[in-house]
Amino acid sequence: HIAGREWFALDRLTLAAVALGWIVKRCLEFAVERPRYAELERWQAAIGARPAFAVAIGAKPSVLTPAA
Repeated sequence: HIAGREWFALDRLTLAAVALGWIVKRCLEFAVERPRYAELERWQAAIGARPAFAVAIGAKPSVLTPAA
């Protein structure tokens, strides 16, 4: 489905990509033998490079959350 597309739906970042992003990231990181999914890995790299996605998955603190 993702081959030849930049995003999963509407050729732009949508809630579908955000909802799938963390699940795909987790699955691609499993330490199991599997075929390489180049298009999915490309897509994951694109969404992973977005600062808001890093905040959404907890890899980076939000600027909206006061420091403790």
